[in-house]
Amino acid sequence: MNPQQNRLSKQLLLVVGVAFILLFISLGIILPRMLIPVAEKNIYNYLREPLKVYDSDQNITVIDTEIAYIYKTDKTIGTSQNIEDIIKYDIL
Repeated sequence: MNPQQNRLSKQLLLVVGVAFILLFISLGIILPRMLIPVAEKNIYNYLREPLKVYDSDQNITVIDTEIAYIYKTDKTIGTSQNIEDIIKYDIL
């Protein structure tokens, strides 16, 4: 085997190894750190949407007829008046 071919194959392996290391670092460390704030913002916006409906003063009668609320505190569970219309359940 020619010594120059031996050097070229080592260089090729070195370049491939460095490329895999850079790919691992960028996909495993840098990219998740960049995407976490974006994902958190999307989750918080998604969770905030039902609160906008609840806080609005429009169509209170529609909200009262279509949405039932269950409130749970330490030892007390409270429900809205329309829960029997929305959720059909039997009390044991």
